Amino acid sequence: MGSRREDASISAFERELDSWVRSLRARRRSASTIAAYRSDLQLFVHRTGVPAIADVSTACVASFLDAQHAEGCAASTVERRRRSLHLFFEWCLGRGTLATNPVPERGSLAAPEPVPTLPSNELAALLGSCRAAPERTVEARATNRRDIAIVMLLMTTGARATELVGLDVDDLDLDADRLHLGVGTSERIVDLLRVPTSAVAEYVEVRDSMPRYSSTPALFLGARGRLTASGLRQMLERRCDAAGVRHLRPHEFRRTVAADAARRGMDDLAISEMLGWRTTRMAHLYTASAAE
Repeated sequence: MGSRREDASISAFERELDSWVRSLRARRRSASTIAAYRSDLQLFVHRTGVPAIADVSTACVASFLDAQHAEGCAASTVERRRRSLHLFFEWCLGRGTLATNPVPERGSLAAPEPVPTLPSNELAALLGSCRAAPERTVEARATNRRDIAIVMLLMTTGARATELVGLDVDDLDLDADRLHLGVGTSERIVDLLRVPTSAVAEYVEVRDSMPRYSSTPALFLGARGRLTASGLRQMLERRCDAAGVRHLRPHEFRRTVAADAARRGMDDLAISEMLGWRTTRMAHLYTASAAE
């Protein structure tokens, strides 16, 4: 199942990190330094969703660091995280876990090329697998409608996985075709297109017909309450397997939305506001590429 596959990948990364931490303690590094290293690596795993250490690339790290800049992190903090990644991967290199260190010891990483738009045939197959799934029970129908709504929102809003699973029913205004996304500096109102609005409305209709769902404000629900970001990724894996396509990650949808918006002529500020970026730095990577 998808959950075992994902958990195994993350635990493998965590086991390497734990081993590195033990080696740092043996070398009498300070507790505060070790805590900072661990925090930086855990943030990297959480934000990138990279499945295994061997899959980490320079482009992946560069994208992560660029996102940190775009979110307003201090330059010193971003540099510290780059250094933490370099030291960890250098240690992995010495153990034979990596063939090369994706993070150079000195110098900035080149800005990565924006991820190309997800192929339309893969997206169509993914949606088709959701729509073709059996609906013999109300629960199965609710699950299918939920998954279609999530995929449609990923495709059209570029929302982060954590933002989607954090949605409450009250964040949705179907009459105005609007969605309240994000918190804090990422908070924004997103205008929905007709197709995703219809998909969400169909899900809400079947969701509201189930009495056991009435006690929670969460919009997207799993077997034990609010759907989690991990549960969302596992759902995508299962649906991709059923569709016969590679595993599509939530951040790929987000980058695709940004790239499509840049190709349509949206400026840096508009893209940043749409995707909840605090500055226009990340959006400029896409508009600059679209202009070439």
